[in-house]
Amino acid sequence: MNRVLCWLPAVLSMLACSSPDQRESELEGSVELSLKTSSVTINSITYTLSGANYSETSVLNVARSTRISARFGGLLPGAYSITFSATDANDPSIRCTGAAGFDIVAGQANQVGINLYCWRDAMAGSVEIIGSVYRCPTVDSFSAVPSEVLVGEVIHLSAVVDDPESNLVYEWSASNGTLTGANTLNAELTCTSAGTVDLQLLAVNLEANCAQTASGVAYCTADSTEVPDEPSPP
Repeated sequence: MNRVLCWLPAVLSMLACSSPDQRESELEGSVELSLKTSSVTINSITYTLSGANYSETSVLNVARSTRISARFGGLLPGAYSITFSATDANDPSIRCTGAAGFDIVAGQANQVGINLYCWRDAMAGSVEIIGSVYRCPTVDSFSAVPSEVLVGEVIHLSAVVDDPESNLVYEWSASNGTLTGANTLNAELTCTSAGTVDLQLLAVNLEANCAQTASGVAYCTADSTEVPDEPSPP
């Protein structure tokens, strides 16, 4: 938010200029600007005066001045506006602006109050952080029942996953055997050869892109009743 550093009052005095010897001047007027400054150091002020088919933009050199005054003469009656802009000579980030509207009326003197506001440009920015909270899955239990079977038999795999999110994906993997229902919490492993089987379950929350794995072992055993091959005769 910009902070107002100072409030600088200014007075515009509209003075009608007339002369008994010059009737044309009775149809014209003038404006006198008086401006006091404080809290800021202003060396020059840019102004634009416009109205009644008239426009002028120029710069007032006010270096080392505490009082600024200017008179604009020869203005035809009508509606006018004037704008001001300036920069603090010691701090370019402080800018001042002001504006006023007034009427020039021949034979009359008017006064218009002008406020010149000064503020420092913002020196810092901001960032808005928008995030979401997700709960990643936790594998509470992992089961292989029975944990040891003969080759050709089935081991039932199951798990309990703690995650209230419904957008979960499961994937079982085994170092040996054939898996059925590998993308569900309850899968089956059919032993195809004897040996230790390394098991792993991967639970993934796709929305949060986080996951947890659980692992275990099962055993596939050869049938002890199988008749071994007879040795070849010598």
